[in-house]
Amino acid sequence: MRGAVVVLNALAGSGVEETIWADCMHIARTWVRTLLNSEEESNEA
Repeated sequence: MRGAVVVLNALAGSGVEETIWADCMHIARTWVRTLLNSEEESNEA
């Protein structure tokens, strides 16, 4: 049980927020790219 607490403390202190932020940025970039691609396709049509 102590191991789980150590892991949680390590996660809390080691930049979980950074990972979440990185995930959000990745999702945002993918979303923007998808929007741009769909606009280009509709302009060609």
